[in-house]
Amino acid sequence: MRILPLAIAFTAALASAADEQPVKLTFKPQSVELEQSLQFDDSGRAQRSESNLTLQFNVFSAPAAITVVGYGNPRFTEILTDRGEKLIPSDDNSGWNRIDPRMRQYQAQGPAFSIYTHLAAPRQPATKLTVMTGTIDIHLATGKPKSAEIKPLKDFFGKRLQIDGIEGAEVTVLDKGEDGIELIMPKATEEKLADVAFSDAAGGACEINGWGGGGSGSTIERTYQVKVPADGALVLQFHHNLRKVTVPFTITDLPLPGGEETAKPVDAVIKTKDAEPDAPQGELKVKAEGGF
Repeated sequence: MRILPLAIAFTAALASAADEQPVKLTFKPQSVELEQSLQFDDSGRAQRSESNLTLQFNVFSAPAAITVVGYGNPRFTEILTDRGEKLIPSDDNSGWNRIDPRMRQYQAQGPAFSIYTHLAAPRQPATKLTVMTGTIDIHLATGKPKSAEIKPLKDFFGKRLQIDGIEGAEVTVLDKGEDGIELIMPKATEEKLADVAFSDAAGGACEINGWGGGGSGSTIERTYQVKVPADGALVLQFHHNLRKVTVPFTITDLPLPGGEETAKPVDAVIKTKDAEPDAPQGELKVKAEGGF
């Protein structure tokens, strides 16, 4: 997998209010993968040919005071190769991806998120994608998260809890015994959720060994593998001033595998001339000695 030395950036005013800062998103290509396959029948005749193009971009955001907390799959309006061929992206544009704040802590100065785009590979030989235009939806948050402590946790099992100060936020907490603690919440609450933590009565952190989740319709379920004392607490953090925006973008001149080297201009042209023939060598004489 080759990393392309190419940076593509766009700046957009993501907020209409005068007191809201614009955000700069920088798209940096991470990889371009071209996969081709040909299948044959029992007699050796070619039956089916398949080809796919997968693009990965790392997306960086600024300023640091504004946090990207979630993003949708990009929607493309146009993708063109340098041969003028139009490419069609996959039609899965309904996905929404929440960014885990714990992962953000590990990567510090890393990308805000990464996106993958799957395309049908070009039918005509091409060296680059000359233009990619579209839009992407992102969730932004500003300021410090708000925190809600549910303590002692044993008094709130099985109860539907409303979180004061966070519009429309509610959660139900269930004791799953050896399986841990389960949270059930509306999807709108999960989108606002910044972090989940557990602590003992003294405030010491309870280690979370993993979590999984699912959902149906507008409800989200999360189960955390954690042991919490009966007098322990659940601490929820929620993003402040969360808003969803749609951002247009344009990416140009993205090299394709096998084309980036030939597409580069040469640095100099070196002329050739006929080489002079080698000078004749003197006759080599060998004296044989001994008998045969």
